Amino acid sequence: ALCALATMLTRFLPFLLFSSRHPTPKYVRYLGRALPPAIFGMLVVYCLRSVDLLGPTHGLPELIAAAKGAADFPSCVDPDDNRFLAPESMIGEVKAACADTQQRVPVTTGEVMQCVYNSLTQDYRRAVEKLQTLTGKTYTSLNIVGGGSQDAYLNQQTANATGLPVFAGPTEGTALGNLMVQFIH
Repeated sequence: ALCALATMLTRFLPFLLFSSRHPTPKYVRYLGRALPPAIFGMLVVYCLRSVDLLGPTHGLPELIAAAKGAADFPSCVDPDDNRFLAPESMIGEVKAACADTQQRVPVTTGEVMQCVYNSLTQDYRRAVEKLQTLTGKTYTSLNIVGGGSQDAYLNQQTANATGLPVFAGPTEGTALGNLMVQFIH
């Protein structure tokens, strides 16, 4: 009952707090556009749902190593594209998106993984640039929270793409951030 009440509060309270007669604040609209890359990341995890990630041959360390082996693979896709919301095959959809945009189509697991990394980091770079434009501030670092913050390769690629030092953690930050956004909007 307590969980149901907390869920209802986080879903309905924003509608009670923010009147429809007033425009939505710019930063909330921006978050609505910037957060979809998180969905892309979750979909990558979803497409790997049947893979034993802790197994010796298909674990995350091996997938990251494969991406590092294809570090020069240039293609990237738009993580905000609706085609990535629930594809039958995420890998197939990533390949199709590359083909549709006349980019090199990934063939190996490493190339697919590097394409995903390229896509996420370029989206992070664009998000930082937009946030700086909206707020008029220049950011000197980037904090990545949630489970994805444990991926040192993604953090390094993000630092390379944004030109900012990346600080990782806490891993619980995604749940806390979701709760805060629910209260803001």
